[in-house]
Amino acid sequence: MYTIYTLLESFFIHPFLQRAALLCVLSSVLCALMGAILMSGRTTFLGDALSHGMLPGITLGIRMGGPWWTVSFMGAVSGIILTSIALWTSRHRALDMNSSIAGVYLVAIAISMFWGGSEEIMHAFFGSILTIPQSYVYVLAACTFGSSIFCYFFLKDLRAYSFDADFACRAYPKMLWIYRGWIGLFVLNAAVQFQGMGALVVLGLTILPFLSFYVLETHLRHILWKSILWNICATVLSLVLSCQKDWPYGPTLILILGAGYGGALVYSRINFSYLWRGILLFGMIPMLYAQRSQVVTSSRLLKHIVEILLPKSFIVETLSENNHFHHVSYSARNLIKLTQTDLIIIHGTGIDMYWLPILQSLEVKARVLVLSQEITFKNFQEGHDNLILDGHLWHDPGYVIQYVKSIENILLSLYPKWAHPIRSAAHAYVQNLLRLDQWIKKQWFGRKKGAGLVAHDGMTHYQNRYAITLYPVPEIRHHQGKYLKNLMQRNICAVFPEQGHNSHTLHQWAADLNIKLEDPLCIDDLALGETYVGMMRKNTKILCQGLTLNIKKKISSNK
Repeated sequence: MYTIYTLLESFFIHPFLQRAALLCVLSSVLCALMGAILMSGRTTFLGDALSHGMLPGITLGIRMGGPWWTVSFMGAVSGIILTSIALWTSRHRALDMNSSIAGVYLVAIAISMFWGGSEEIMHAFFGSILTIPQSYVYVLAACTFGSSIFCYFFLKDLRAYSFDADFACRAYPKMLWIYRGWIGLFVLNAAVQFQGMGALVVLGLTILPFLSFYVLETHLRHILWKSILWNICATVLSLVLSCQKDWPYGPTLILILGAGYGGALVYSRINFSYLWRGILLFGMIPMLYAQRSQVVTSSRLLKHIVEILLPKSFIVETLSENNHFHHVSYSARNLIKLTQTDLIIIHGTGIDMYWLPILQSLEVKARVLVLSQEITFKNFQEGHDNLILDGHLWHDPGYVIQYVKSIENILLSLYPKWAHPIRSAAHAYVQNLLRLDQWIKKQWFGRKKGAGLVAHDGMTHYQNRYAITLYPVPEIRHHQGKYLKNLMQRNICAVFPEQGHNSHTLHQWAADLNIKLEDPLCIDDLALGETYVGMMRKNTKILCQGLTLNIKKKISSNK
């Protein structure tokens, strides 16, 4: 009961959860209505083509940074164009509809990857239900109301069209206009819903509930209202799991709908009358209640620093426990953390840039410390003009010292009773970082260094601090032949993969360049259980071994 009370309290307190719950109900009704007509007419190809055809326009609109309605409009235009091409080729070029849709799949996904990165693609696929504006809810409510009125008056006509289109058009001359009106309504609803739910989630809410009850029922009206109820239950359950378990909303919803479809198939074959009781029993298992955190950070590194400065009685957490800590995580549990904490600490420019608009939209009452606005940047070497935008400042201990001082000042203002232990811990840690910086400089002093190839572009501040040369591996969409050919002409002595990431590409590059693949580096964030000083010492030893010993071997082999 306590868990249920805290969950209901969260929905009453947080406006973004109220908007998300309302969006769940509206999308459940709207997708069930569209799915009943779409599936009964055996035109699922239309939903597939539209949902995938919208991806290029959506990713391009997100990349251009326009408001949600312009992105929806661009998605609708691209969906109509690609779907029209698929329909035209299937009718006039003697191609099967499945073949035409397969072509739309490939072209749409390729264009989406060309125009957008991983963030844009994930947003287009799964939406952002927890960060929608209030105006979007009004527009979706109007679409749901209009679609319900349209289906109330023309549902029987559309059913007749689905059974025999030619006969329906001859018997009722206005049938063709009714069908075209429904197609336009479907395109409008799909374009509007992508912002909150995403293209794949909308397609799942449209098709999977109908399939689940189609194997159990024969009457379209029963399938329709049961699909609406199942959609509401699935969307609300996904929202609850996102709040309590920190699960991503979109993939969780698709898995729940898929499990329902699989359960319907099993139930239709086995006719196990107590299956629903077992599902209900597992659904009522109480969930763990999370304690209120006092400081929330955007990475393990910042959490590590705050834990050193504060006494152990304070609760310090990261924004997300199961995603990349400094990237956007559309989880209700993470957003609830932000609204209940005393202090939020983020890196700011670079890797945490996506959190700034989210914090502004949530209107959190906590103090927000953006570290990139508090530090003083150093002079850069030539060829490193983009270091300010990099964000991985913490590979330079000098910047971490500025981090510690900025965090110390804001902690003293929040918790004046703990001023003495905070100052003592900060002073001791700064001295430790100064000794670390001197130790790293001694390791590189007098060494004849070559160049290295690293799996991430986050080591630029390290090489700027200690005068070494590291070439980052470009992202997949930027892999170009010219870059790979230039690597062969550079004095690369070692290849360094990134800890916790796939290194198959670097294995191949090391074999092509005929150089050794060294131990992985910790580049993106602290590993679990590691300290900053220990991580920097480990990285320095790996780099010294690779860039010094391998260069000697290469020189001797050339002689």
